[in-house]
Amino acid sequence: MGAREIELLGRVGTTQSEIDRLCKRLQSKTQCIRIVYEAGPCGYGLYRQLTHKGFDCMVCAPSLIPSKPGDRVKTDQRDAVKLVRALRAEDLSAVVPSVEDEAFRDLSRMWVSAKDDLSEHDSN
Repeated sequence: MGAREIELLGRVGTTQSEIDRLCKRLQSKTQCIRIVYEAGPCGYGLYRQLTHKGFDCMVCAPSLIPSKPGDRVKTDQRDAVKLVRALRAEDLSAVVPSVEDEAFRDLSRMWVSAKDDLSEHDSN
């Protein structure tokens, strides 16, 4: 894998048009594009959008990202560079569930949340 400079593109919006604009921008730069980001509360819709457009995309669990002892300063920019370096070193593990598994996880989380809300309501 080439050791090209890491180019930061800044923050990217989450609407379909903003994602489409990013994809066009990336495709105009080169043909071989690998995308990596941390799993988060928004699910895996972005992953599915990007892979549908033909991008090589990886979502990794924040808890599985290698970190150096004492490296506690977290910023979006530092995290992005760290992810790219770990991707290039092949130090990351993908964590993308199937659509069905993701739906089941969402349902389970909602059930626990509703149960907690009811317990809180009953204790008042």
